[in-house]
Amino acid sequence: MEKIKVDASLFGIKQPIVVKPTVRVTYKLNQFMKQALEASLATAETPVDDNDAQGKFVETIDQEAEFIEGAIKFIAQLLHIDEDRIWDNATEEEIGAYLSYLRSRTSGVSEKDAQEALKATGESPKSEAEKSAKESGSSNKK
Repeated sequence: MEKIKVDASLFGIKQPIVVKPTVRVTYKLNQFMKQALEASLATAETPVDDNDAQGKFVETIDQEAEFIEGAIKFIAQLLHIDEDRIWDNATEEEIGAYLSYLRSRTSGVSEKDAQEALKATGESPKSEAEKSAKESGSSNKK
């Protein structure tokens, strides 16, 4: 199995990181993508009354928190970096975009094609990191 290089600039890492796209990696990426879709669908559902709305809201927040926590742990383990580096440098949108990017790369999509596909949908982790750096007036160096 050939190892791939993945961009980790979102987390302030300049050099690409080498990753082995094992079945476990692909499986976990699929699980996180499924969780993200389920949380998105739960948010879109319309509750019947106010009590139902509050309960649904709490359930959605719990799902999103579980997803983010699991995704950050997984990314940190995969890239062999500290979780705090991800917590401190990425937004929820960037985490979702980065999981999509990783899924593409581990499925055999080239770096160039993976970045172009994400840019086309407005979800590129690289462009999100650059945009965040510009908005904060600082760079992502650590």
